[in-house]
Amino acid sequence: MRVAFSLILLIWAGIHFYVGIRMIPPARLSKRASITAWVALALVASLVPLSFTVGRSPSAPEWFHLVQTAGFVAMGFLGIVLPLVLLRDLGWSTFRAFDRLRSLVRRVTSRTGSQHPSTSDFDAFDPERRRFLLHSVNLGILGVSGAFAGAGFKEARQTPDVVHVSVPIAELGEQWHGYKIAQISDTHVGPSIRQKQMENIVETVNSLRPDAIVITGDLVDGFVPDLRTHVAPIANLSAPDGVYFVTGNHEYFWDLDRWLGAVREMGITVLLNEHRVVERGNRKMVLAGVTDYSGGRFRADHVSNPGISLTGAPEAAVRILLAHQPRTVYGAAQHGFDLQLSGHTHGGQFYPWVFLVPLQQPYVAGLHRHENTWVYVNRGAGYWGPPLRLGAPSEIALIRLIGRADA
Repeated sequence: MRVAFSLILLIWAGIHFYVGIRMIPPARLSKRASITAWVALALVASLVPLSFTVGRSPSAPEWFHLVQTAGFVAMGFLGIVLPLVLLRDLGWSTFRAFDRLRSLVRRVTSRTGSQHPSTSDFDAFDPERRRFLLHSVNLGILGVSGAFAGAGFKEARQTPDVVHVSVPIAELGEQWHGYKIAQISDTHVGPSIRQKQMENIVETVNSLRPDAIVITGDLVDGFVPDLRTHVAPIANLSAPDGVYFVTGNHEYFWDLDRWLGAVREMGITVLLNEHRVVERGNRKMVLAGVTDYSGGRFRADHVSNPGISLTGAPEAAVRILLAHQPRTVYGAAQHGFDLQLSGHTHGGQFYPWVFLVPLQQPYVAGLHRHENTWVYVNRGAGYWGPPLRLGAPSEIALIRLIGRADA
């Protein structure tokens, strides 16, 4: 673990050094200003490692969440700057390569090339103009990144949108037609998501008057003593058929057993590879939940298993699985679930990282059909790390079951 953490720190420092070396020298700052810029960059780079070390200590001071928030803001800004710098350098290198190739072709085809080799247009370009162009592009990158970061911060801090989703289920039956499930996922209560945001989420969910409410993991990013007050509003969630919770991967980072106990104390049913039966007349619905897909890596008794979650389950008109990660759908389809409700992906959260999520998960956001199983991937009501959302707004999903004929 220490070796992995040291490697991550080295990569993190290297990324900051790369951005610094590509941005600071071209600015031609005075010696004092240049030193100040490098020191500031080093301090900013240290904020995130501090968040993952000091911030993990139960004895961390209460105000430390402000340091964590600042670190994650800087992390988000870097996440926008770095790809732009890489694109600029790729374009710059491509231009130089083509220019040198053109110069080589000229020398080969020129009759006097052997005596008077031509010079590359790039090399002949006025160095001062080159520096000015590079510095101007750098300023543009900082400006664009700042604008995106500001827009992303504003979007991330808004109350989540309510997304209405109709899911057609064959042979659903009249008793279940129009049944409503409100889904909350990935709130990540922690350094910058606090009590007020949770109160807004709970108020919005209750206003939808769902038949059942589900929380599909990654509720918190911190320890119970620090965040109990900020999570407490979920105790006010109310639905006729109950409120249900399954673990996400982040619950395993923050004293899982204490959080499971706290959630149960708030009147919420925790489903750990188990199910509950909801009845309407003589028709039944099985609502099952599994531990996070990666749970077995943390605890041997938390291996995620859709099959075990159905142990003793009766024949039912509809089977619904709560599973934090979309990739659980392979097991859900194998065991005949009609619908899986997931989160985890945040819909990518912000560009350009939205393109990396499909490398790990089969579905990123929205409703999809996987064999005979529907899977809905919630973009999440909060965010992890950088308080940014770009192109992937936060959401609360209201799932409505309908008969196939009404699809």
